[in-house]
Amino acid sequence: MGRKITNSGLRMYFVYNVSTNTCTCTILDCPHPVRSGCHARNLENHVKAFLQNENKELLKEKSKVSSCHNEYEPSSSIVKDSNYYLQNLKYLLANIQP
Repeated sequence: MGRKITNSGLRMYFVYNVSTNTCTCTILDCPHPVRSGCHARNLENHVKAFLQNENKELLKEKSKVSSCHNEYEPSSSIVKDSNYYLQNLKYLLANIQP
């Protein structure tokens, strides 16, 4: 099973062809539209080198995604509450009279 694609903003500029293992840039005036493979860093370098307007958009999108990932941190109170619940559940199951 492969890794989940996290940078979907980058993929909106490319169409991947499985049979030829190439990505084609969807921007009309791109000077080098065909890239081999579908690795995110290679595609990102292509956008940075040839598509300056799209690169600005891509950087905004990446900052949104990274800020969303940093927002969620499970608090210790949630962990404590779930442990408390599991302990009570185990106690109840152990003491049920048939």
